[in-house]
Amino acid sequence: MIYRVIFRGSSVKANIRLPGSKSIANRLLLIRELAPTPFAITGLPDCEDTRIMESLLLLIRDSVPGDGSGIRLDCGHAGTVFRFLTAYLSNIPGQWMLTGTDRMKQRPVGALTDALRNLGADITYTGMEGFPPLLIRGKRLTGNETTLSAGISSQYISALLMLGPTLGSGLHLHLTGEQVSQPYVDMTIGLMKQQGIQIDGTGDNYLINNQAYTTMPQEVEADWSAAAFWYEIASMVEEADILLVGLREASFQGDSQLALFYQWLGVETIYEEDGVRLKHKPFPTEFPEFDLRHHPDLMPAMAVSMAVNQQQGVLKGLRNLRIKESDRISSVTDGLINCGFEVTIESDSLVINNKRNEEDKLPVVDPMEDHRIAMAFAPIAIKKGEIFIKNPSVVTKSYPRFWNDLLSAGFEIEKVTSGQSQDDVCKV
Repeated sequence: MIYRVIFRGSSVKANIRLPGSKSIANRLLLIRELAPTPFAITGLPDCEDTRIMESLLLLIRDSVPGDGSGIRLDCGHAGTVFRFLTAYLSNIPGQWMLTGTDRMKQRPVGALTDALRNLGADITYTGMEGFPPLLIRGKRLTGNETTLSAGISSQYISALLMLGPTLGSGLHLHLTGEQVSQPYVDMTIGLMKQQGIQIDGTGDNYLINNQAYTTMPQEVEADWSAAAFWYEIASMVEEADILLVGLREASFQGDSQLALFYQWLGVETIYEEDGVRLKHKPFPTEFPEFDLRHHPDLMPAMAVSMAVNQQQGVLKGLRNLRIKESDRISSVTDGLINCGFEVTIESDSLVINNKRNEEDKLPVVDPMEDHRIAMAFAPIAIKKGEIFIKNPSVVTKSYPRFWNDLLSAGFEIEKVTSGQSQDDVCKV
């Protein structure tokens, strides 16, 4: 299916209730499973990643593993779920076959597997070495010290940290190399501490003794990562008044840095009792440079904002974006170039130029199964009048109501059944 996204105005006024943070939700779901007794979690998002996490944890809980190839657990394209369950299942007796989509099988998991093997885990690759699927012969892990490279994915670190308190001898985790996405590790540690866990050390070393999670009820806060697409919209229109209900200024989410970034991209953030209000404001004249090493999920929205608004700047620290749902560096770069904007890749940076190809194209965006690509490119309709998004249902991974929320904000959306000519297609 293809959606034709149309925008005919020059301003946006809307009240948007963002989904809960799937990053917080999936961590709390695993912590609840690791706790001695369940606790209540409110505000869980109705998104695909969280539904997968819930359903697989229920299947694991209700399973009686037998002989043979083990119980098959399909994580789809939910990378967080796959990595968290790799650690969790290593310590659960039984045989487990952990798999996912074809794209999941291209996303590395070797560093996490090696770290778990150092703790005594029995994990076998059933396909290409270092990549899913995995056959996990779960058992009570007896090791308590391991080393992990911190420069690939923060999800590896979070998976080990959450498992740590449940290990018989606790966990001493050594990290090597330059760390990426540190705010997500901080989120994990903050949620663990809320559930009564004491963690010693920071940065390169963490020490967690054997201890029990408490069962204090938790509420999932609204998703700052999903807010990025509304900041993007506010930056493109002449006038904006957008209330994002449920966002908190004091947040576990590192992507709350979005408000500071967009001060340079044409959006004013006003914190209110029930959320965050966005207003359009003039662009600064300075040449902005942003280090997104710890905020990789913000790159698609920020890159499109800058290109569409012909705002020159640099987004750097992007190297781990190549192992996301798509290769996001290529997806965003190729898409913007094919849609008439001038951007270049330099090492792990994306350089946005304040030029564009004035050739009139009618873009058809293929998000390559990546929810953030679909949502980042949809607002281009503000400048072009319309844009086509292929496979729009991909947004259900994190933000199922995205298209409905666009409608409520004054966009028009039509289903398209016939394709465009090859000359009109912009593939992302």
